[in-house]
Amino acid sequence: MARTPASIMESVNKSELLRAVWRHKLAAFSIVVIGLALCTAYTASRPVLYRSTASVLIENFNKTFMSYQDEGMTYVQDVTKAQRILAQSRPVILRTADISGEPLKITPESALPGGFEARVDGQLLYLQVVDEDKALAKKLANAWLEAFVKEMMMRAQAPKAYLAESLKDLEKQWIVKLDALNKFQRETNFDPKEFEQHPIRKRFDELSSKLNTANIELASLEAEQQVLKTADATPYDAPRAKLDPFVQGYQKQIEMRRAHLWDLREKFKADSPEVLAAGQSVVEAESDMKKAAQRLARQIQLELDKVKGERDRLQTLFKDAEILFEALKSKGVEHKKLQSEMEMAKRIYEDWAQKKGETDITNQFLYSNARPWETAEISDLPYKPNWRQNMLAGLLLSALAAIACAYLMERFDDSIRSGKDLERRMGVTPLGMIPMFDRPLADSDSYQLTQRQANSTVADALRNIHIGLEVAHGGPRAGQALVITITSAIPNEGKSFLTANLATLFARMGRRVLVIDADLRKGSLSKAFNCKSPAGLREAIASGKWSHEYAVNGRTPGFYLMPVGQDSFSNPESLNPEGFAHILAQMKTHFDVLIFDTPPVLAVPDACVIGTASDVTILVARSRQTRLAQVERAASSLHAANIKQVLFVVNGVDPNDAEADAYGYGYGYGYGYGYGYGQKHAPKDRLEEEAEAEV
Repeated sequence: MARTPASIMESVNKSELLRAVWRHKLAAFSIVVIGLALCTAYTASRPVLYRSTASVLIENFNKTFMSYQDEGMTYVQDVTKAQRILAQSRPVILRTADISGEPLKITPESALPGGFEARVDGQLLYLQVVDEDKALAKKLANAWLEAFVKEMMMRAQAPKAYLAESLKDLEKQWIVKLDALNKFQRETNFDPKEFEQHPIRKRFDELSSKLNTANIELASLEAEQQVLKTADATPYDAPRAKLDPFVQGYQKQIEMRRAHLWDLREKFKADSPEVLAAGQSVVEAESDMKKAAQRLARQIQLELDKVKGERDRLQTLFKDAEILFEALKSKGVEHKKLQSEMEMAKRIYEDWAQKKGETDITNQFLYSNARPWETAEISDLPYKPNWRQNMLAGLLLSALAAIACAYLMERFDDSIRSGKDLERRMGVTPLGMIPMFDRPLADSDSYQLTQRQANSTVADALRNIHIGLEVAHGGPRAGQALVITITSAIPNEGKSFLTANLATLFARMGRRVLVIDADLRKGSLSKAFNCKSPAGLREAIASGKWSHEYAVNGRTPGFYLMPVGQDSFSNPESLNPEGFAHILAQMKTHFDVLIFDTPPVLAVPDACVIGTASDVTILVARSRQTRLAQVERAASSLHAANIKQVLFVVNGVDPNDAEADAYGYGYGYGYGYGYGYGQKHAPKDRLEEEAEAEV
C-alpha cells in the first residue's frame, strides 16, 4: 500500500531531519531566499484592490412565524441565509446595475459579478465590493445595499396578496374534488358503508368456500381411485373399503379359509382331497373380494363424476361472481382515492384559511424586516495584495520545500557517511574512523595534529588506527621493515594528513620511519614540510641507488621525509615498477616503517604499483564526499593488482553519523567519539609508555 506524505513525515526522525537541514543549509537557505523572492515578485505583480462594505440589519426575526407544520414535523427556515442568497440573486444584481449606472459582468452560470461577496454575522448581512477603484467600490456597495432593501420591501407586500389569491385557488380545488366524489357515488350507486355486506361480496365468499370443499372431496376420491388401480394394492387398502361391509366380510372369510388351509396342510398331504378343497374355497373367496373391489371402484367413479360436475358448475358460478366482485372492488378503490384527494384539498384549504385569519401574521407583512445598518465608505487601506499574509505563506512554503529538499538530498546521497556504509555495501570493517575537525586547520598544522592537539578526538582516532596497525603488523619481522601504502579513490580525501600523523605516532614509539611523498604531481607533504631538497624520490629511482641524502629529518626524532624531487612537477609520469622495486629493497634495510603517500587510485596507477610491494594498503575515504561507487572501483583496482591487504579508513566523520556504530576507531579496540574532551592530559596507551621507557 502506498504511503501518504503525512505517514512519511511521522516516520522521519526529527533529529535526523534537523541534521539534514544543517548539512545542506546552503541549499535550504537558497530555496528559502528564492521562495521569498518569488513570493515578493508575485505579490508586487498583483493589482492593488480596495474593499468597501455596507451592512443590512435583519429585524423582527421570528422563528414561530417562519415555521410551518407538515404531518407532525416542524421545519424552521434559516432567514438570514435565505436573505444572503437573495442578495446574490440576479434580480438584486440587475437592480444594483440600474441604481449605480455601472455595467456589471453577469454570466449565465452566475449572476454575482467578480469582487461582490455577501456574508452573514448574526442578524447583520454584509455586502462587500472589491475593486481597483476605491470610489467605485464604495458606489457599488451602497447601490447593492439600496437594491437589496427595495427588493425586500417588494417581497414583504407580496405574501398577503399571494395568500388571498392562493385561498381562492385552494377552495376551487376542494370543490372540484368534492363534486367528483359525489358524481362517482351517483353514477355507480356505490355505498362505502355497505361495501363489506354487499350481496355480491357474500355470494363470492360462499362460492369460494363451496369450490374449495368440492376440490378437497375430488382430490380424496381421486386418491382412493389411484389406490385401487395400483397393481400390488389390495382392495381393503382404500379408505372407503374400510367402511364397506361387503369388503370387510370377504376379507374375514379369506382370513378364516387361509387359516383352515394351513391346518389341513399340517394334517394331510398337499394333494389330498381335503387340502385341495380348502384351497379351492380360498380361491373362490378371493374372487368374490375382487368382484367387491370392482363394485367399489365403480361406486367411487360414479361419485367422482358427480363431484366433478358439481365442481365445474361451481367454477362457472365463481367466475361470474369474481367478475362482479372485481368490479365492486375497483369502485371501492376509486371511491377511496377520490375521497382521499377531497379530504387533502379540504385540509390544505382550512390550514391556509386559519393562517389568513391570524392577525399576528398579517402584521408581519406590513413592513420589511431588513433596513440599512451602515453605508459603505471609501477605504484608503488596500485590501489586496496582503503583503504580510503572502510573505508569511511564502516563508512557510519555502521552508517546507527547503526541509523536503534537504531530506531528499540526504536520503538519496550515495556518499560514505560512516563505517556502517562500508559494512553494508562492501562487507568490510574499516580500520578506523577519523572525526571532522572542530575548526579549520592549515595543512602544516593538521599534518602534526597528534603533537599539537594530542588531547583531541581526532588525535584519539589516529592513535586507534596506529594501535590497530601495531597489533596486526608490529611484531617481530626479522629485520624487515613494515611497508604501508596510503591512497584514496579521489583527491582531497585526507591521505597525506593520515600519512604524516601515522608516521609521527610510529616515530614516537621508537620506530625509524621514512615517509615517502610518492604523489609526483601534487607533492602535498613536500610543500607542507617546506622541503627544498634538490633530491627526492624521482632522483633516487632515476639513479637506482638509495642514499640518506634523499631523506630529510623531521621535527620528531625517528621521523624522516623523502620529498618528490625537483623535476616531478614538470615531468609527472608514472612510476617504473622495476626501478621502484630496486630502490624499495635498499630502503627497507635502513628503516623500520616505510609509509608511501600515493596519488588517488582512480587518477593514476602509482598506488597499485607501490601497493604490490607493501604489507598494508590503506584506502582513505572522506565522509559525505566520497561515493560508495568510487570506493568500490578503487578497491577493485587494488585487488586486481594483487595487493596483499587492503584496509579502509573513513575521514571527516560527523559524530551524528557515527553515533550508531558499535565499534570505535581502533582495530579491535572500543574507543569512541569524545575521548579526550575536558581532560588536561590524555592517558597514554601501553605501547607509548613502553616506548618512552625504552628511550
